[in-house]
Amino acid sequence: MLDFLEDLLKTYLVEVLLVITLGIWWTFRGRLKHKDATIRRLQGDIDRRENELGQMQRRLESVGKHCEDLEARSPQRTLEIVERELLDNNHDPAHRAIVGLLRG
Repeated sequence: MLDFLEDLLKTYLVEVLLVITLGIWWTFRGRLKHKDATIRRLQGDIDRRENELGQMQRRLESVGKHCEDLEARSPQRTLEIVERELLDNNHDPAHRAIVGLLRG
């Protein structure tokens, strides 16, 4: 009878340990799934932001080039070129600069 009770107690302990182990595994599994989903969401956010950053950098380069072009064609820049060329007695380059400004 005592052996039977010992075997029953051992079986009960094994079952309790198995249930506890499964409970712990199930809890960690759920947390890992949640963390994986969070990581995927954050990675998607990073990818989206990097894409937006790339677009903004390309736009900045384009606007910078456009600004440089406008500055090169400005009346002040033309006046500087004309004055410099006239001081050097280069009348043809000065004339071309003025004609280029007037033609736009």
